[in-house]
Amino acid sequence: MVEKDKISLAVVFVVFVFIVWYFFPIDKKTIEAEFILGDIVGIDLNPKKLTFGEAPRGQTLSRGIYIENTLNEQVIVKITASGEIAKGIFASENNFLMGPLEKRRVMFWLKTSKFRKEGKHKGVVKIAFYRKPFWKGL
Repeated sequence: MVEKDKISLAVVFVVFVFIVWYFFPIDKKTIEAEFILGDIVGIDLNPKKLTFGEAPRGQTLSRGIYIENTLNEQVIVKITASGEIAKGIFASENNFLMGPLEKRRVMFWLKTSKFRKEGKHKGVVKIAFYRKPFWKGL
């Protein structure tokens, strides 16, 4: 192997490690989310899911959950939603920095006006924890 090839291989390896280190989550949490679009208002405080109960169209529902950084380092938290519920759910914070062992309450709002069909609407909220890049502290 020529010296030039060794250097190229080393650069590729360093870039690969850099990408894996900073751009893949350290930890992920997945929370089922749901609500019912109907004629009445009902509350569902399920501790295992992000449930909003039942409400008619035109309402904005809210629910708070605690997010905890269980690591001994600062992390960046990114929240995404998928499934049918994604078009109407919003978080009070996203892409934010959390300190080591910090616990923070994040509010979620659901706008029922974004949904047309009555009945149960489901989805998933994913909370991903990423390493804080070294250049963010500069």
